[in-house]
Parts: sequence; C-alpha cells; structure tokens
Amino acid sequence: MKSLIELVKACQPRSVIRLLEGNSTVAAEDSKIRKLYDLILEEQKTEEEIVQVLYGKGRLPTLGKYKTLKTRLRHILVQCFLMEQPKEPSYLTYDQAYHFGYQQLAAGRMLAGKGAHNAARKVLLLTLQYVKDYEIIHLNHGLTEMLAGLHLGTAYSEDLFQRYLQLAAYYSEAAYDLDLLNNRYRQVRNSIYSQRSSPMDIGIMAAKFVAECAHLPAKYPNISLLQGIFAILEITSFMQQGLYEKAIEASLRGTAALERCKGASHSTLSMLALSRVECTIKLGDYQRGLEQIELARKTISKNSINELKLTEYAIQLGLRTGNYDLAYLELAQLNRPKLKSLILERHIEYWQILEAYVNVLFLAGKITPQEDWPELPKFKMRKFVNNVPAYSKNKKGMNTQVLITHILFLLVQKEYDEVTERIEALANYCKRYLREDENLRNNCFFKLLSIASQSSFFRQLADQKGRKTLERMQNAKEYASNKDAEIVPYEHLWEIILNQLTGPGVHQQN
Repeated sequence: MKSLIELVKACQPRSVIRLLEGNSTVAAEDSKIRKLYDLILEEQKTEEEIVQVLYGKGRLPTLGKYKTLKTRLRHILVQCFLMEQPKEPSYLTYDQAYHFGYQQLAAGRMLAGKGAHNAARKVLLLTLQYVKDYEIIHLNHGLTEMLAGLHLGTAYSEDLFQRYLQLAAYYSEAAYDLDLLNNRYRQVRNSIYSQRSSPMDIGIMAAKFVAECAHLPAKYPNISLLQGIFAILEITSFMQQGLYEKAIEASLRGTAALERCKGASHSTLSMLALSRVECTIKLGDYQRGLEQIELARKTISKNSINELKLTEYAIQLGLRTGNYDLAYLELAQLNRPKLKSLILERHIEYWQILEAYVNVLFLAGKITPQEDWPELPKFKMRKFVNNVPAYSKNKKGMNTQVLITHILFLLVQKEYDEVTERIEALANYCKRYLREDENLRNNCFFKLLSIASQSSFFRQLADQKGRKTLERMQNAKEYASNKDAEIVPYEHLWEIILNQLTGPGVHQQN
C-alpha cells in the first residue's frame, strides 16, 4: 500500500483522472478503481477502511478482488507518471543532466519493478548516452548497474552485460574515492563550525587530507564534482593557515580543472570565485579585491545566495581597507527582502553589524554620499544593540563588535557621559569574559577606549597616552588568524575616535 500511496502523490490528479476516464476498461465516475484512487488521495482512511468501503464490512486487504484492483491502479499510475515526464529532457548543462538524469533513472527503476523491462532498458540506455560525459558518478553508477542487471534477464546479452558491469565497477570505485574525499572535507568543515580547534590546527589537518587525496584529481580528470571538492579542500587548508596567496593559486588551479570537465557545476565555480574575493579581503588588497569581485559577478547567478555573499564580501572589502564609499553603496543597493528570504536569522544579525558600522562611519564624516547615490534606510542603533540574541552568547566574537559600534555611535553623537558609562561597563565585561582572552588586539583596543575616557576626551592627551598600547596592538602576533573578528581594523577605529575628540577637555567645558 505504501508504494501505491507514493505513486498517487507523485502524479498530478488531473492527469490521473484524464487517464482513468479515457481508459476503455474503466467506467467513469462510479468505477471501483476511480473510487480507490479518490480514497487514497483523500488520505483520511486506513487500508482496512478503504476495503470495506469498496467491498463491504468484514472484508480485509487480503481480498483477491481488492489486490487485483490495486494492481490495475498501480499500472495506470505508472503510465501516468511516465506520461508526465518531459517528452524531450534537456541535457545541455550539468545541472540539467543531474536533474533529468536522476528523474529518468527513477522512471527506469519503476518500470523495471513493474516488469516493463524493455521500456526500462530503453529509458536507461538513452539517459546514459546523454549524461555519461558529465561524469555524475552516482548517477552513472546507478544507470550502468541497472543496465547490467537488465541484460541478465529476458534480453540476455553477455557482451552488453560485461560492458555495463565493467562500467558499473569503474563508477563504484570512483564513487568510493569521491565519498572518501567528501568525508575528509566534511571533517574539516565540522572542525571549523565547532570551533574546538585553532585555525592553524584545522589548516594542518586539511593539508594532511589534501596530501592523502592528492592523486585523485589526476585519476579522475573529468569528474567535476571531485575536482571541485578537492580544490575547496586545498583552498581551505591554505586559508586556515593564513596562506592567502597560495589559496588564490589553488582556486585558480581548481577553476582550470573544472573548466576542462564537461558542463562543470555552476555553483562550484561560483564558490571558487568567492574564495578568491575572500582571500583578497584577508590580504587587505582593495584593487585586487575589486577585480575579483567584477570577475565573480560574471560567474555568479543573479538573485542567488552566492550573489548575496558577494555583496557581503564587497562591504567587508570596503570596511577592511578604508574604502568606505564602496561599503556604503553596496549596502544602500542591497535587496533587503531578498536578504531575509535567503539567509538565516543569525546571518541577518551579522548583516546588521555591517550596517551599524556603515552608519557610524557615515555619522563620523568618513562617508560623503554623492547626489545620485541611494540613501541608506534609517538605522536605530539602540534597537540594534538590544536585539542581537545570537551574538549576545558569543562573548569573545561578534558581541564585542556590537559593543564597539555602540560606543562609537555615542562618541560621534557627543554623548560623552554615556560613553564613559559604556566604557566602564566594557571594562567590567572584559574582566568577566575576556580576562584570559587570547586575542591581545581586543584587549589593547578596549584599553585605548578607556584611555580616551580617562583623558577626558582630550585628543592630544589620549593620543600621547595611547601610543604604547597602540604599538603593542599593532605588533600582536595573533592578528593574522583573528582578522575576521575586526570588521574595521582597530587602527582605523582608533584614528576615527581621535578625530572625534576635542580639547582642552570636553567635560571641563560643559
């Protein structure tokens, strides 16, 4: 009964009814086969109840007439399912081959399961001819394995059996190697997400996996999925170790390998293009970053999650390198409904942090919009500070950026008394959560904020008293592996803060 229910759900009701009413062996509205279909479609009765509706009380699903009726309906549904398949599936791209290939494989399996072996062979053989060169390994394995089995039946052919058996064995081995590589990559991703290991340790682990699987790209030069996963694994190993130039080289190698494959996955090429943009951000190379962004835009699909990620990277590039106009323009042109529809709430909160920084920089006079530039939506800083639940738990991560943007906002607004209160609260925060923080730059920057307050917001005094701390922060060894925590480098923020200070002592003037 379960398989029959699945068939009912797989077919369009209009197509089934049209087929039922056009079947010369089936009466129209009052036929039992039509009633059986309608009862299953309603999903309100058990199989025992359905039998009793059709054949009277006391009847069981083992009734011969009922079993025959189910078989007749199953054949009609199979016929309907095949009729609904595209008459001429398109295999012009990798994604189309993947979609239609698996669809036809499922149809072939269903036909074989119903005893329609000749039809199954035709469907599977034709599909294999179209998709084979795309080297979609698990799909090709399923097709060749089915064809080998079908040539052992009524249409026995030793030559064809041996041919497809050998192909199935090749794809089986390739599937094993592909799954092994994918397993290694997932281990690396899990280590990144769990945050139980340092980036350097994760990079070393990834490099070990790269060495273990280094022979696979040459062994399977035409398997685009394997080429893509290997390239991403290699890129990840370099990026986690802070070797961004090598990561860019690995990305270019991976792209070249993918482009040699037939119909390489568009999404994988997009990921590699994004990785090069991300590396230029980490290198702080603005001009190179712009070039990679433009190249990526030619690869990435419009209105996709990857396009949204590219916009995020463009904003990050502008904020990281001091080119705040780029960050402003990218944020102002953002499709906000699309943003909310594509990403999770936690990621929306990260976008809000980016938005907070852009607004603070605008208020601080670091961004001067041109007349033809779009305006930023109104941003309520206090509401933002009180509505970031995901990051409030991340005491050593993005939550510190929320606190920093709040202090900068108050400082730009000249609300010095509240700035002092927030800095004192930040000092207590550091004692509670960051006492043993391995990120020296965080601690140094927080100390600079305290120095600004202790200097009564007098620029010359704050500048003089903060020089040793600033130098210590600039020489911090862990900067390379903790850049992501600083949306705007702390050196740039300190310069902005100094520019907001006056003399000879704000509170004395008040």
